[in-house]
Amino acid sequence: MHDENRTTHDVFDDYAKYYDLLYDDKPYAEEAAFAARLVTAHCPNAREVLELGCGSGRHAEHLARAGFSVCGVERSPAMLDAARARRATLDAATAARIDLREGDILDLDLGHRFDAVVSLFHVMSYMTTNADLRAAFGAAARHLRPGGVFVFDCWYGPCVLAEPPREARRTAQADGIRLERMTRPELDVRANAVSVHFELTVDREDEPPRTIRETHRMRYLFSPEVEGFMEEAGLALAESGEWMTGRAADRDTFGVYFVGVLRG
Repeated sequence: MHDENRTTHDVFDDYAKYYDLLYDDKPYAEEAAFAARLVTAHCPNAREVLELGCGSGRHAEHLARAGFSVCGVERSPAMLDAARARRATLDAATAARIDLREGDILDLDLGHRFDAVVSLFHVMSYMTTNADLRAAFGAAARHLRPGGVFVFDCWYGPCVLAEPPREARRTAQADGIRLERMTRPELDVRANAVSVHFELTVDREDEPPRTIRETHRMRYLFSPEVEGFMEEAGLALAESGEWMTGRAADRDTFGVYFVGVLRG
């Protein structure tokens, strides 16, 4: 068996080969629809959407199917390749509404403003320092038209502290590939972060099994600090709640969403 170790910065380049298989059961269409409802609730005429951290493009696909013009930005070249491959399989009208670009949220400047910015599947929780969070909120605000909205989801601090993430196992199988991923979280309360240690075993019919070990550092956020970061960036907190339900967040709510509106 071959072992590999990955850091947070390069993990998605190797992970991209197996990412969609691991998350094949994730309700991307429903999540995109929920995000779209939040966007249109606060910006009824929204047409152009910037997605920060678009990954393999599955949310972008469904946003485009809903009629939005989507610009997806992704740091990982391999994930971006996966998104481009997905776009190539779509009908011409949907594909034409998706623009994919390589870029880093922390220093992004596309020279264009959008009606809405979205960042989904906990991308903002990968911003683990205050400096990174300020840069990410600044990037969102910089790319919004006045009155535009920023929608994102993240790990919710009260729930993480009340019920810390536990060890977990996930398996997936398709087309001669079997995946097994073991997850071991390590809570760092002084940094408001969790180091999530993954061990991914890839078993293919045509080669020996290999194991990839990696660590994702995730920041859990609290409503007052989110509001503070938004204010610094010129955004006003307009709404927050439990991701996918809209209910008020509490200590049992692991994933929350926030909506900020650009002042001006």
